Amino acid sequence: MKRRSAIGMIGSAITASLAGCLNLDLGDDPKRLMFIRIHNDSDESVVDIRVIQDGEKAFEDRFEIPAFEGADSGDEHEAKFHDRPHIILIEDEWNTNPTSVDVEYRLADREWEYQQFSESEKEIVGLTVQVLGFSAPGINSQIHEFESTDQVELLLEE
Repeated sequence: MKRRSAIGMIGSAITASLAGCLNLDLGDDPKRLMFIRIHNDSDESVVDIRVIQDGEKAFEDRFEIPAFEGADSGDEHEAKFHDRPHIILIEDEWNTNPTSVDVEYRLADREWEYQQFSESEKEIVGLTVQVLGFSAPGINSQIHEFESTDQVELLLEE
């Protein structure tokens, strides 16, 4: 019995002595949020966006976005965001260095929805917020992950 007690005490002592030395931060990995793209597949909509970095509001704005036209065009390449008034690109409005980052978004005067990036495997990320539906529009988001900023530039140039 004394041997088991001694082993238990040694294990407890090791755990206690290392407790202050280990950094067990299980929080978010730092991310580089490069852009937010708002895509309106609905009637004219008002979307609010907030970027929160390290717990502080880094960006907030309201966007009035025209209705999506040509939804029935059948051309899957029609919905590119260049020269499309129903797609808004937001970039260079917050710090793009690695940091803890979350995005809050909503249709005007509705409850805020949240996008966290903690489950993203890549450090470099972007976000699309999409308004869907015509009679009772909803809103959702999709994270984009990138290996490099060159990949981001390629997407934004298309």
